[in-house]
Amino acid sequence: MTNVIDISSRFKKTPEAPTLEFLALRCVDEISENWERFAKNNRLNDYFISSVPVWALPKVNYLSDLNAISLIESKINLAPIIYSPGSSATSRLGWVAVFIINGTHVATPVMMCEAYARCFSILLFLKLCRALVENGIQLN
Repeated sequence: MTNVIDISSRFKKTPEAPTLEFLALRCVDEISENWERFAKNNRLNDYFISSVPVWALPKVNYLSDLNAISLIESKINLAPIIYSPGSSATSRLGWVAVFIINGTHVATPVMMCEAYARCFSILLFLKLCRALVENGIQLN
C-alpha cells in the first residue's frame, strides 16, 4: 500500500508573522510621512493631538511643553531614554528618544529638539503597540 502525497500542500506557505523590527520600521515610516506633511503646513501640534486624542488636551502646545509631554508619557507607561546632540559615542546631530518594548530598543529618527523626539516617541509607541497586538505578538 502506498501513501498519497498531496502536492498542493507543498506549495502552500503559511505567512510568517512580521518581526517587531519590521513593524517598528513600518510605523516609523508612516509617522515620518505624516510628520513631514503636517510640518510643511505648520500643523504638527494638530497632528499630534489628533493622533492621541484620548490623552491630549486640545489647547496645549505639546511641541513646546515638556511637562505636558511627560504627563502623556506617564499615562501610557512610556519611559523614554533621551539622547541630546553629542551625548553619545556616535555624536548625534539632533535629539533621539528610545524606548524598550519586548526587550527591543526602538528609536525615533533624529529630531531637531527634545520635544519633537518625545512626541514622535509617543506616537511610535502607541502605533507599535497596536501593530503588535494586531499581528498577535504578546506585549511584555
